Amino acid sequence: MNSMRTIGLIAYDTVRRARRRRHLPVLLVVALAVAGGVSYITFFGSKQYEQFYFQLMMLVLPLMSVLAAVLSSAWVLPQEIADRALHLVLARPVRRWEVIAGTYLGALAAGLGMFAVLTVIFLTAFSWRGIAFPPALAHAVVLLGVQVALFTALAQFLSLLTTPPMAAIVCILYYFLGQLVQPTLSPMLGAAGTASRPVVWALYVSLPHLNYFNLTTPVVHSWPAVPFAAVVPAVLYGAGWAALFVLLAMIRFERCEL
Repeated sequence: MNSMRTIGLIAYDTVRRARRRRHLPVLLVVALAVAGGVSYITFFGSKQYEQFYFQLMMLVLPLMSVLAAVLSSAWVLPQEIADRALHLVLARPVRRWEVIAGTYLGALAAGLGMFAVLTVIFLTAFSWRGIAFPPALAHAVVLLGVQVALFTALAQFLSLLTTPPMAAIVCILYYFLGQLVQPTLSPMLGAAGTASRPVVWALYVSLPHLNYFNLTTPVVHSWPAVPFAAVVPAVLYGAGWAALFVLLAMIRFERCEL
């Protein structure tokens, strides 16, 4: 019970710190500008407009959500270490793994909160134009939320290995490159020889496959609905990677000199 209370307090303080950062209002203004501006555009006909809007949403919403998650997470621990705030926290009977768990949950809450606000902005624009929601949109929103959790954990872990700006840059680069891991390595794995197969396999299993969270095509082209159980493997996959990065952050933080 004491651990849960400690983690909750650290998470709450992390949310407060994240809310004071300037990136969240900037991202909110950009989302309002994009969704509002596109809502006033009419061209090519209703079907083409809807596909354009869905395509833009599935481009802007994931990117801005990942940015919010990364920027909310990458600066938390380094800033607290620099401000010596952690000295006060750890002076109490607080274990280091509790600090990692609390800061992760706080950064995750801030990232998911921003993701929810951005999603509502785009869905409100949908409703204002009378656009029907695609059947796959609910699945896409769930998987994008899982992606936010994954990048929050990744940014936290990298922030303990390097500087916050570098951690953020690596995360954003991987946001784009991670979409290509599975499509690129799968053919290479099938064509690899006996000597090179272990290397390709190691790369294949050691990198998160972000294309599992990308449902742009089903959303844009309004594919028929599928059971929600179909997205469970991708949810578990993303949750597993997020948990792994949090665990690695705990191991790394135990060895950090404060």
